[in-house]
Formats: sequence, C-alpha cells, structure tokens
Amino acid sequence: MQDRGEYQCIVVSPAGNSTASTFVETREPVPEITSTRNETVARGNLAFLHCRTQTLHATIQWLKGSTVVSNTAKTRLFPNGTLMIYDVNMQDSGAYRCRVQTSGGRAEAVMYLRVIEPPNVFVSPQSLYFVRGQPFNVSCTVAGDPPPEPQWFFKGRRIVPQQHKYYITYKYDLIVQRPTDADAGVYECRASNAAGTQTASVTAHSATSPKIRVTRDRQMIGRGDRVVLECIIEHGTPKPKVTWFRGGREVLSHRYITVDEGQLTIQVLVHWFFH
Repeated sequence: MQDRGEYQCIVVSPAGNSTASTFVETREPVPEITSTRNETVARGNLAFLHCRTQTLHATIQWLKGSTVVSNTAKTRLFPNGTLMIYDVNMQDSGAYRCRVQTSGGRAEAVMYLRVIEPPNVFVSPQSLYFVRGQPFNVSCTVAGDPPPEPQWFFKGRRIVPQQHKYYITYKYDLIVQRPTDADAGVYECRASNAAGTQTASVTAHSATSPKIRVTRDRQMIGRGDRVVLECIIEHGTPKPKVTWFRGGREVLSHRYITVDEGQLTIQVLVHWFFH
C-alpha cells in the first residue's frame, strides 16, 4: 500500500528535457486460506475447526449451510479464525464453510465435522437360570457410529465359537450348548468403536431340582378345628414356587383358606374339607 502514488519519468539530453508521469494504484491481494482440516469428534466433546490465513485485516466468517455461525452458548468464534463447538451432538455433523473477506476479494474453504457415537450395548436377559445339558442363549444389541462389532467374553476371556460348545449368530446372540455347572457365571458383551467401549453383562446360574418335605404326612383333625399344613423347600434354584392341590385341583385362597408360600392354613374347618 505504501507504493501507491504518482511516478514521473524525466529524460534529460543536450537536445532538451522530457517528462512523463503515471499513477500507480495498489490494492489488497485476494486472501488465501492456508490451513484446512476435517475433524472427527466423539459426541459430547469439544470440536475445533481451524481457518488459517496470512492476510492481515481480514474478516473471517463461518457458515453451516446458509446460516452464519455466531457466538452463542453453543459456539464460539476466535479472532484467529478458529470455531469451537461445545458438547457436540449428531446434529452438529456436516459441512462448514470458512469465508475470508478483505478489500482485495474473498476466499472460501469447506471443512467437514463428523460426530461419532460411542457404543450402546443392551443384553437380554440380564440374569437367567439354565438346566444342565439344555442349551441357553443370550442376546446382545449394539448401536453406535461407526457401527461397533460386539464380542462375547466369559470370565474375562473372549469366547471363540466352537462346534459343540458356543455358537454366535449373525445378530450376535450367544448360544451355549450342553452347559454344565462350570458354565455358570458372568457373560459380557463388549463393543468398541473409535468413540469408546461399552460392556453389558448377563449372569447365568445353574438351576437345581427342588426338594421338598411336609412337616407331617398325616394329621387327625375334627370338625371345627384349625389346621396348618406346611411344605418346606429344602433346596432348589431358582426358588421353587409351591402350589397346593386337593383331589387333583389346585387349592386357592378364599374365605376359609389361606395359601401363603409353602404354608396352607385352613382357618375354619367346614364341610369343604370332608367332601
């Protein structure tokens, strides 16, 4: 800009002198954006997009689509051309334009922000009981961007499909075939992508057959007496459900009879008991 002004050319010779002049007008050069870079950020983090230029006295704008990005609770613009986005989410993904304006012209560059989603892992059921020798299966559903691929672990070791033991379906369901007591424990479905890792677990218990006994196998009662019959569960996993029957029909609670867990109480003995 300091070279702007009038320049004169003066020629001196024995034959005489001659002068000519010209005017030089200067202007700012068209700005140049010297640094652009796409960014990939995990959801919930800060994102930085950088727009660098060596041009002095430039005005820098950011646009997403046709909307000018301004300083808000969500975004912040720095004097050096950096755009910061707080707590990014999937809606923040997309193309951002950096526009540099000077008196000499305008330059633009496009940068892309990709927001990736950490894995979400869901297992079903979260707890189960299996019968020895009978296969059981558990499902694992995952979501995330980029799509994670889950893996199954048992007692900290990755499960590798085996013909007679483990089978993993294309939907990542795990089938345990011919289980034994040694297969009881915690099964983990673990999924990872560039944004992180998440694990969900299933606890498998080995079921045992119930064993019960009654306190007395025969009682003598008279009409009008009150009698309590008890069915005691000695063991069984999961906890067995006790149901009382009389004459092949289930005994249910009503006015004179109370069924509570393994205890059957006949409050008032009436004709019902003797028929």
